[in-house]
Amino acid sequence: MPTQSLAQRCSELLQLGLAHHHANRLDEAEACYRKILRQESQHPDALNLLGVIAQQRGQYDAAVQLIRAAIQQHPAAADYHNNLANTFRLHGNPSAAVASYREAIELDRDHVDALHSLANLLAEQNQFAEAEACFQRVLAMQPGFGDAWYNFGNAKWQAGNLQAAIACYRRAIKLNAGRAEFHFNLARGLQDSGALAEAAAVFREVLALTPQDAEAHHHLGVVLQEQNDFRRASEAFRRALTLQPNFPEALCNLASNLQHDEDFASAESLLRKAIALNPALAEAHSNLGGNFWRQGNLSGAIDACRRAIDLNPNLPEAHSNLGHALSDDGDLHEAMRSYHRARALKPDTPKFLHYIGLVHLLRGEFSTGWPLYENRWQTKALAKAQRNFAQPLWRGEPLNGSRILLHAEQGLGDTLQFVRYVPLVAERGARVVLEVPADLRSVSTGVSGVAEIVTRGQSLPDFDWHCPLLSLPLAFHTELNTIPANIPYLHANPDAARTHSQHLARIGLRVGLVWAGNAIHTRDPQRSIALPQLVSLTEIAGMHLYSLQKGPAASQLQELPPSIDITDCGSELTDFADTATLLSSLDLLISVDTATAHLAGALGKPVWILLTHTPDWRWLLDRTDSPWYPTARLFRQPVPGDWSSVIVQVAGELQHLVNRSSSAALQKNTNSSTRL
Repeated sequence: MPTQSLAQRCSELLQLGLAHHHANRLDEAEACYRKILRQESQHPDALNLLGVIAQQRGQYDAAVQLIRAAIQQHPAAADYHNNLANTFRLHGNPSAAVASYREAIELDRDHVDALHSLANLLAEQNQFAEAEACFQRVLAMQPGFGDAWYNFGNAKWQAGNLQAAIACYRRAIKLNAGRAEFHFNLARGLQDSGALAEAAAVFREVLALTPQDAEAHHHLGVVLQEQNDFRRASEAFRRALTLQPNFPEALCNLASNLQHDEDFASAESLLRKAIALNPALAEAHSNLGGNFWRQGNLSGAIDACRRAIDLNPNLPEAHSNLGHALSDDGDLHEAMRSYHRARALKPDTPKFLHYIGLVHLLRGEFSTGWPLYENRWQTKALAKAQRNFAQPLWRGEPLNGSRILLHAEQGLGDTLQFVRYVPLVAERGARVVLEVPADLRSVSTGVSGVAEIVTRGQSLPDFDWHCPLLSLPLAFHTELNTIPANIPYLHANPDAARTHSQHLARIGLRVGLVWAGNAIHTRDPQRSIALPQLVSLTEIAGMHLYSLQKGPAASQLQELPPSIDITDCGSELTDFADTATLLSSLDLLISVDTATAHLAGALGKPVWILLTHTPDWRWLLDRTDSPWYPTARLFRQPVPGDWSSVIVQVAGELQHLVNRSSSAALQKNTNSSTRL
């Protein structure tokens, strides 16, 4: 049997080594390559492949030395230069890697691996034009190369061409639908482009391929959150945390949802855990600031937001949350700067314009504020409230007998305040169809100028124009001195009012009391007062308190000591027509910022409104009266959260009112006696 030549033995060992290498049996492959080198110490393929093994093991210096030795033996081997380039790239030497990739391509201009790797590396270095040229060459040679389409998409996205990136990802998926990372980046691209419904669908495709992917569950939750589908978003975040309990971003976003549900304690716990896991996570500090703000902890909110901005000055939500806290703290100048900074960072986000508009309205700068207020539809609170009718939105055009739908859009108090514009619209020659919530139907029937009234949810009659109620000030170019305040514009049933009055105590002043608003309102923790804080008012002789409080806060009456005498009328009030009837029988209403306060003002009843330090925009700044309601008197917190000073002032003014009322009654009786 003839003896094998050295070349034959080396070739067989090389093939065996490659078989082990391809099977990832690196020790066995190394043994074969070293056996070759013992027989032929400068064998270039063995040197090159030993270098590749060293590279795979992270032994980069040894890898460079071995591959360079191979190149010295065979300088024209493009594969060797490509392997050397890969080693440099992995070892963090991109400039050397680029040079070696170029050398490989110079030797073999159709070297797909070198071209593909060079394209990726150039894209990482933001050299997008040359990177694109390399990708184009690769894809011209191998149009079915799915990874190249995927990486080309990544480069396009990095270069700022998101739509081109999405097209590349779609091409990659068409070639290889089983690659979860292809679907994942497509979903992220769709999310960033605003195609939220398709993004959610593609994230679900990712999860069909890799159901244990915590990152995909998290991103699906983010998309659902952006769609205001908070329940499903929370489910996705919880699934991500089940798979990866120490996932700071998922903790942060779940906390944001819990804030939406007003579970502030649980939200804070999650955010503090997220910060403990990643103290540099600016979003968690920003959300913690938002959590504090919603609870009225303004100093905590400001500190947390500023910490977020220190960590990431380009985080728009941190500037926005800081603006909210500064505004409530009374620093409107700095609040406005924060909102403008948020908008500069994310100019395509209308909600920041909305916040800027609110500050202008609060200052009474109506000509600037009303147009900006139209961005309210892009806020989370009102995104689902906008009505998209085929008929045009009315902006003050001539109506000439047209039928116009004026529709409620926000809270009951907003509707009560802005139905005042109905007569003005009717005066323009319109037939007004007024759509209101069911609770306001009866009390709205007497509004002058209403041709037809419908309850929200009922089928609508034909109409030619439409306008949300809170867009009417813009249509009429309302300024402070042109606010329509023809009071009263709502009326109680006089017969029912007379009957009701007979059932109330006749001794002293009859004073209504409302201490809490709708609990789902964002700022309700700040604007509402706990009833025990107001019991000092019951100590004033010559008056009696009647509770008009509805909702969960009414139960606070049952917690008062029996000695506290407040008559509970809340159970008698089935709608606002009943409330109007009761108000007409009272001498005064004392209320926090609620719909009942608006109703009293619209009826022309005296109403004292207790306001936070920086109140809702409609109450303006630094005044005790309201141009919207001539019979209203405003009592403001001197500093944020200080209800005690407000209540002391109210008690003093109430005592003066009782004294004046008693003196007037005494004078009347004296005059009557004289005449007798």
